Amino acid sequence: MPSAAPAKDTPLYWVRFQLPGLDTFTYWGDNYDRGQLLLLNGSATQGRNEQLIRMQYIELTDPETRHLHAECGVCGAWFVSEYFLNLHGAKQHANRFRDDIEVAAGMQLGDDAAALRDVTGDSAERRMQQDFPLALEKTKATLEG
Repeated sequence: MPSAAPAKDTPLYWVRFQLPGLDTFTYWGDNYDRGQLLLLNGSATQGRNEQLIRMQYIELTDPETRHLHAECGVCGAWFVSEYFLNLHGAKQHANRFRDDIEVAAGMQLGDDAAALRDVTGDSAERRMQQDFPLALEKTKATLEG
């Protein structure tokens, strides 16, 4: 997404779902965070674009809510709302205000307990499916079956 706001008549889409574990959505070689605005390449009714829209990986923005779009002050990316801008900032630019970061030696919780980190991405996928579920009932196999 360019650092300048797109023209008002330009149809904009936003990323609803990204790949768990990779924490990104890739479109035409560019990586996007959840909630990030993107312009579609080519016709929205052909090929991959149609599939991404139908299964709700991406969604058309509401022209009436364009005033809610927010720009990242660090990288210039645009987001559908402040909520997603804040998620992006915490993920991509978490260290921008820190000079000296102390890292804990381990993941000990005390009482000989240990915290386990989700390395599979399952918990992130469950959260995304709960907040913004994919339209898995609209796969070509389901529609043709």
